[in-house]
Amino acid sequence: MTLQIIDGDLLDQDVEVIVNAWNRNIIPWWLLLPQGVSGAIKKRAGYSPFRELAKHGPIPLGGAVATGAGKLPFKTIIHVAGIDMFWRSSERSIRDSVANAMKLAKAQGYRSIAFPFIGAGTGGSKADWVLAIMQDALRAVEFDGEVRIVRYRKGSDVALGIAREMTKLRLIRLVVRFWLRIAAFLAVGAVAIYVTTIAVVVSVLMLLDGMHHLPTLSEWTQHVGMGLRCEWPGLVVMFVVFEFICVPVAVFNYIKCCRALKKYQELVKQIRG
Repeated sequence: MTLQIIDGDLLDQDVEVIVNAWNRNIIPWWLLLPQGVSGAIKKRAGYSPFRELAKHGPIPLGGAVATGAGKLPFKTIIHVAGIDMFWRSSERSIRDSVANAMKLAKAQGYRSIAFPFIGAGTGGSKADWVLAIMQDALRAVEFDGEVRIVRYRKGSDVALGIAREMTKLRLIRLVVRFWLRIAAFLAVGAVAIYVTTIAVVVSVLMLLDGMHHLPTLSEWTQHVGMGLRCEWPGLVVMFVVFEFICVPVAVFNYIKCCRALKKYQELVKQIRG
């Protein structure tokens, strides 16, 4: 076996077979945002490899399935289940993916194959760790041909695909956090406005009622409690204290929302670019 570590684009390699780092193939592919290598393959090969892949059903963790290459010049694409249902890779999933992909390529008589870094990126594993495991797994395989492990570099289609899809995931998380903060801001703000309004109205009514001195804390608490339909002065004090907490929290969430909106606009520009 001739093993090479190459910097570049997986889809530009002069080999017979490429490997796609896929998942367990349980969730329909059209419900997913194909990421990294899968996204680049979908862009250049079309949907046919993924439609064919869907017909194979669920793939065991570390398993491998061969499909056509669509519009790409390769003889086949081997899809490996390098990540589990939680979108995480492990040493076992990487080793089994490499072993099963090589077994399939050898059984079909291919002499050259190119791998991406299985389990890196979306899988959550470090590239150096993944490379070491893949190299060790390949040493245990007997193969009379050429094997390439392709490390993507910025500027290649695969690199751009990975960057774009990771940006989409960050964007989704950002949108969720943004709306949660909007909800918190509105809820906290509504409570603060309610308590403040009742307190101000009650204070004005107390002055208009002929009180010629500043109300004591107990008098004011009692009247505010009546306005809030609360008979326990302690709870009224808690309402007021809560209001002083609500205001800075609401302001904090508003500032976070503004920053999130700015970040959202930057991520959208990255995706469109």
